[in-house]
Amino acid sequence: MKVDSLNGIPGHHFGEPLAAFPGLKARGSNALGMKSYYYPSGQSAQGDGWFGKHAQQLTTSYYFIDGKFAYFTTTTYGVNRDLFKKEAEYLFGAGERYRLDGVIWQGKQTRAVYTRPFSDHGPSAQLDIVSEPLEAQAEKAAATQLKAENSVQ
Repeated sequence: MKVDSLNGIPGHHFGEPLAAFPGLKARGSNALGMKSYYYPSGQSAQGDGWFGKHAQQLTTSYYFIDGKFAYFTTTTYGVNRDLFKKEAEYLFGAGERYRLDGVIWQGKQTRAVYTRPFSDHGPSAQLDIVSEPLEAQAEKAAATQLKAENSVQ
């Protein structure tokens, strides 16, 4: 499947160390404990690629678990939504219908999901690209931590 062959985003593969992404700024963590980072406005890891050319119009986050690139999410608002879907289809092919107006590309190692949520900023489009093995590792670590916290009480 095309989503597995890319194994990340153009220019970066899942599992790469944080050091392979110079210029990232720390943002926080998600529910699974993955560390979140972003590029300052107008900068991008993709250079001249589509995401790089449109960096000013996107909100992008890179997530790492144990210092390894594990999850990429990018959001755009307003008129860029349809163009954004076309780029996702260019990268991964047609995909399968997901929810009402989304598309999912499910590989054995990688999953990508395009959705059109409504946000505080109005209509938006979001693309999530996830390493399945690293996500499973994060889920296991979060479950172990929760179990340890609950056993202390």
